[in-house]
Amino acid sequence: MIAARSAALALLLATLASLLFPLAASAHPLGNFTINRYSRIEVAPERVTVRYVLDLAEIPTLQELQAAGVTAAIIEPQREALLLRFGTLVLAGARLSVGGTTVGLTQRAASLELVPGEAGLQTMRVVFDLAADVRIADGAALTYQDATFADRIGWREVVLRAGRGVRLEGASVPTDDQTDELRRYPTDPLRPPLAVTAAGAVVRLAPGEGGLSGAGPGAGAARFGVEGLLQGVSDLVQAGARGDLVATLLSVLAAMGLGAFHALTPGHGKTVMAAYLVGTRGSARQALGLGAAVAVSHTLGVLILALLILGASATLPPERFFPYLSAISALIVLGIGVWLLVGALRTRAHDRAHAHGHDHGHSHDHGHDHAPATVGWRGLVALGVSGGIVPSASALLLLLAAVSLRRPDLGLALIIAFGIGMAVVLVGIGLVLVRAGELAASRMGEASLVRRIAPLLPLGTAVVVLLVGTWLSVQAGYQLLAAL
Repeated sequence: MIAARSAALALLLATLASLLFPLAASAHPLGNFTINRYSRIEVAPERVTVRYVLDLAEIPTLQELQAAGVTAAIIEPQREALLLRFGTLVLAGARLSVGGTTVGLTQRAASLELVPGEAGLQTMRVVFDLAADVRIADGAALTYQDATFADRIGWREVVLRAGRGVRLEGASVPTDDQTDELRRYPTDPLRPPLAVTAAGAVVRLAPGEGGLSGAGPGAGAARFGVEGLLQGVSDLVQAGARGDLVATLLSVLAAMGLGAFHALTPGHGKTVMAAYLVGTRGSARQALGLGAAVAVSHTLGVLILALLILGASATLPPERFFPYLSAISALIVLGIGVWLLVGALRTRAHDRAHAHGHDHGHSHDHGHDHAPATVGWRGLVALGVSGGIVPSASALLLLLAAVSLRRPDLGLALIIAFGIGMAVVLVGIGLVLVRAGELAASRMGEASLVRRIAPLLPLGTAVVVLLVGTWLSVQAGYQLLAAL
């Protein structure tokens, strides 16, 4: 009971922080699926050393531990097996060349530690000290290339430093790193993540200290917003997994609140939903159907992705699915936009022809109703699916955290509750839009300006949906190209 109350208090504080403070950057700027890499090369006249760091976020850490058979605390044979696996990959991927000749690196030291991450999961930090004994001639070109985990997204940083008796000319990377060896990432959301995998310079032998000036390491930041909220829910999940009934109920309610909060963030097709309901004079049933379709498709997407992560181990990078899911979502929106546009243009052409046929001196009003183009319930469900097909990392982490605690039943309850929270917010938004449209129509329906604008609403809706679909398709196209 005490643990449940403490977790609930932490959740309340995190919720207040999420409302009072702007969202801070995640511990891993590119998300919970990333494998981040760092290389620091130090050059001396007769030796080159490389400090190589891997920072695995929650999802790849879970996959690696699962593949190594780690069920609770990691034991020494499992640690050694993981170090052997990572060491083999790093030595094969880190390539050093001096004076045009490839130089082999050897491992001098290695360490592996697990660090608490989000939602009660762990992250993994692996450090290797590599070295190559090589006599460097004055003016020799030094190049370094890192191809380790080239198919995984993540922060990629390389720095190059000169030791005593060496000066580097034309270095392609800075001397100082930005992350303190991947311990702290920059928090500016507008700052693009580093994607540096190579370095080069000309080595000059000279007395004294060498080096180049560079930017200092980035500072860390306190965790607020969704990340703190997720941690509060995670604490309740862990208490619930130990059999605390109160904590279990609170964790389900908290997951519902997290889903509601998540639905208020950008995305989930709210722009398309709003345009459709306003432009087609949507009903309360349609608003309910749209919100429910988003929530159900999102819950199923989280379940399927979790099964793929747990079943495919480390051989199948889960983030590779996201560009394809985004492309499917974009094409659905684009197709619905085209359908609405064609329907709106046909309706408008029909109305014009009908008006021309009656333009023979009649001054009375025939009361023609400009029925907006709709896509039917199948299209409506497809529109909802497009907003929920890309799974939320927060919901996925909650499910995986519960599974790691051997409570898959609790994990299933959590993501269902998460989806219900999303549905409540999205349906609420839809109902507000529908009601606002009904009030506007009843109070201003006789206004001449409104009567002139009303026939244009379906066309405007189609244009908005089409533009959103086009923009999403362009973004999805870039993501697919980057993934190939």
